[in-house]
Amino acid sequence: MKDLQKIIDQHIENGLYSGVEWKITHKENIFQGKSGYLNLANKKPILENTIYRIWSMTKPIISI
Repeated sequence: MKDLQKIIDQHIENGLYSGVEWKITHKENIFQGKSGYLNLANKKPILENTIYRIWSMTKPIISI
């Protein structure tokens, strides 16, 4: 989990994603973080209360 922030930051810098936010719960531990931008043109960072549009979640839900 320590390297997750570094890996995500690299993907943001390489232009693979505009922004990523995660929350991973494993047993009693919670790992969370965010990286990237709400708006690439303005470089406005992701906020704590950001609302996301999720277009298609069929495959992730089916796989779980």
